[in-house]
Amino acid sequence: MSSIPDNAGYVADTKINIFINTFGKDTDNCDNNQPEFNPLAEFIDGKPNIYQDPARGRIDSLTIGDDGTVQNVQKTLLQNLRGENGILGKSLTFTGNMPDGTEFKIGCCVIGEDMPPMGLEPVEEEVD
Repeated sequence: MSSIPDNAGYVADTKINIFINTFGKDTDNCDNNQPEFNPLAEFIDGKPNIYQDPARGRIDSLTIGDDGTVQNVQKTLLQNLRGENGILGKSLTFTGNMPDGTEFKIGCCVIGEDMPPMGLEPVEEEVD
């Protein structure tokens, strides 16, 4: 998989894939190939349930439309931010597939929470 060049634009029908990874790592130039994190996946005797929808609990792929806008935006995410099966502290990997089948990586990041440093109170910003 190669990186998309900075000057390359997304063409219509390009798919953007977003995966939640099991570990909160974004090193190795996003090439860490971690297992997908999906606490909604069901297993029977250690094997995936073949009757379960494999997309359940995943983030839907996005598609670039003819006019360059993002299509297929997911309205509901069946993941918790916090808790035993929460995604806080996990990482996201973003990849793409061009209509000709070329795969490319976009990037990765760790899912975190924006908090003030210890001992400081949050500052309310005034909005005009």
